[in-house]
Amino acid sequence: MALSRRTLLGTTAVLAPAALSVPAWAAPRARQPAERTVLTADELRDGDATAPVDDSAFAMPKGAARPHHTFSGTLTLAAEDASGDWTVLKDTAGLTSQASYVAALKSLPQMDLTFVQTGSHLVPVTQGLQCTGHAVWNAIVGPGRIWHEDGDAGADRAAVPFALCYRHSNDTFNGVMTFLFDGACVSDVRFQITQEISVWLSFDRWGRRAARYNEKPVADAARIRAAHLAEVARRIPEKPLAALADTRPDAGIDTSNFGRGVTESALSLLGVYYDGVNYVAETKTRYGVHAFPESLRLASYSLAKTSFANLARLRLAQKYGEDVGKLRIKDYVPEAAASQGDWSAVTIDNALDMATGNYTSAGYETDENGTRMDQFIGAEPEATKTRLAFDWPHSAEPGTYWNYRTSDTYIATLALTAYLKSKEGGDADLWEFMDREVYRPAGLSAGFRAQCMRTDNSPSGQPIGGYGLFFTRDDAAKISRFLNVDLGRADGQQLLHRASLRAALQRDPDDRGLPCASSGLSHLHYNQCTWAAHYQASNPAFAQYGYADGTDFWVPSMSGVSGNEIVMLPNGATYYYFSDAFQYVYGWPVYELHKLPAAERTPGI
Repeated sequence: MALSRRTLLGTTAVLAPAALSVPAWAAPRARQPAERTVLTADELRDGDATAPVDDSAFAMPKGAARPHHTFSGTLTLAAEDASGDWTVLKDTAGLTSQASYVAALKSLPQMDLTFVQTGSHLVPVTQGLQCTGHAVWNAIVGPGRIWHEDGDAGADRAAVPFALCYRHSNDTFNGVMTFLFDGACVSDVRFQITQEISVWLSFDRWGRRAARYNEKPVADAARIRAAHLAEVARRIPEKPLAALADTRPDAGIDTSNFGRGVTESALSLLGVYYDGVNYVAETKTRYGVHAFPESLRLASYSLAKTSFANLARLRLAQKYGEDVGKLRIKDYVPEAAASQGDWSAVTIDNALDMATGNYTSAGYETDENGTRMDQFIGAEPEATKTRLAFDWPHSAEPGTYWNYRTSDTYIATLALTAYLKSKEGGDADLWEFMDREVYRPAGLSAGFRAQCMRTDNSPSGQPIGGYGLFFTRDDAAKISRFLNVDLGRADGQQLLHRASLRAALQRDPDDRGLPCASSGLSHLHYNQCTWAAHYQASNPAFAQYGYADGTDFWVPSMSGVSGNEIVMLPNGATYYYFSDAFQYVYGWPVYELHKLPAAERTPGI
């Protein structure tokens, strides 16, 4: 049910005021003194959304009282704002100058807002990416909270994080919504979006919408509740980033060097994983600290190349005892035959190494940043995307020249999907395979595991592989622990092909991958979707950091185009950040973390 002062737009029925029972907390009343001064009950009932507010207003206060009511059912938002607006802060593509596109950008997609409740946790039934059918946006809804405040006249207060995800790319815009709930009715919903990972678009969006609560039993509710509580319990223990210096005072860690070189306003997340603890910086928005930092959705961009495409290759090789990387693309992807390039000898590993030999320009990421790649990224139909991925001429022998191109990772993902189907049947799905056999055992979040970006903007499309995942900060720490500390081992089993993983992590001196020659940076290599920097005191690139003579070690990393890095040091420490200013800078953090002793590893690793 919903408050009755306005109709619920976007439904087939118009609800007259007399048709609804009005709870006591929704009736007009004199304002009562209360500690809360922002987003009060009166504001949620009658107030206009004129601007964003401090994001702390959406957070459950420390020491909040337990909820008095139980939410089980669906929250449905009106199709239009009762009040609200947006402010565009950046638009390098110029799309907000088109009136028709502005209307689409400002509108919200239909989201599945069905929840079950366990204690103060409000758990969405649908986690992960929702393909909404909206012209611009897909969506993610994360776990929220519900609690009681004395100033809400008997109602409980709920808040839920959500994200809008640009359907053609990985750009992600984080928001939060809040409402009152008395067991039968909900107030209007106040929402705002004040944070993003997007290199071309930035905006603040806020509003208030009428809403309806549809109480209903939720199928599989007990399992959903139990799974969420288990996930929360399995999260890596967290401490403030500054506490790393206190934890190892003998190491002399200067935590001010973490984040150095990255524009602070562009940072979405900054942290260090070391020795069983996730050290995290405050998760800031343009309006304070995010209300749900543990659920902030972080666009992967090319981190997906390492954490999905290559891990799929490693899991398939481990499970089926075959060197999957040596299989030829043309034997698994028939579209290779129509390419203007030469795919007769190109292997899956060639594609994962960015060394197919099929490209137009040998310049550093010239193809990657060109209009043809833009067309590939923007293409949703699988047939179109696949045709564009292969639409490059032959320019070098495979395995001889590194040329970074997202389309090659997509082609490798097609081949890995076909290989999986040859082993497990035509209905096998590569993402579901990875969820079951890697991500779930590694303890990644339900939101991460639920869905990735696919062709056809469809949950049944082909996983893209080169981009399209969504991390939380716990996911970032866990994926690095799984790879860099446990070497692909979880639940007592080796899940990833160990020798190949060691090569990707630069632990095999006989397999360093290919030098990134076109980058002009002699210390950079690339191996199985994984970057690596060779730290040597004799290299002028590292002279500024103060490394002593004799320094010689390799640091592998996952890297995403917006300025996302998961940097894994040989001592088991990981430095990670997500940003959107095209800044890939981690020399100083590596210098600090290199001071730490080797972390304790799982026995047998």
